[in-house]
Amino acid sequence: MVNFSAYPALQGRGTTSLPANLSQLFRSKYTVVGVSSPPEWRLAEKYASLLREKLGDSLLAVAVFGSLARGDAKFPESDIDILVVLHGVSCTISERLKLLDGAREKLRGLEEYSAFISKYGWAPVLQEHVLSEEELKAHPPVLLDMTQHVRILYDNGILHDELEKLKRRLKELGAKKVGGFWVLKPDVKAGEAVEL
Repeated sequence: MVNFSAYPALQGRGTTSLPANLSQLFRSKYTVVGVSSPPEWRLAEKYASLLREKLGDSLLAVAVFGSLARGDAKFPESDIDILVVLHGVSCTISERLKLLDGAREKLRGLEEYSAFISKYGWAPVLQEHVLSEEELKAHPPVLLDMTQHVRILYDNGILHDELEKLKRRLKELGAKKVGGFWVLKPDVKAGEAVEL
């Protein structure tokens, strides 16, 4: 129960119940778009929207990671790293990227793409990493940095859940990032396998 009596505009309205799990509410299938986002973020958000249109229910998650998510991207030198998680995909990397072609082509004709070029004098480089649901759940190395820096643009809940599981596992192992590298288990023994 939340008591709204501290808020004068709500006085007399009593109390109300909020969902027990607010995180479920905030990681729903809705996309939040920034009003005055820089062109690189508007471009990424638009691309996520186009992927949703093209891929429908087979699209499970879209997220930005890497230098843009960390806040140290330097355009035009930096690329835009985008994780795409798809249901039921088992084809090669090049075939997976072909699944995104229609959305990528449509993006090139939109204002968000032109705004990026106008600001940076160069076309954006999108670096997509397409994973299946099963590959995501196996916690590939590409997810490690996402435990610290990621902006989820669309998620049915799977990406958030897997990143939380990975964060807990890294904490259990005592993992830490040193420079650009991860020390997954500081006290690892010779021949010991470390599972994420």
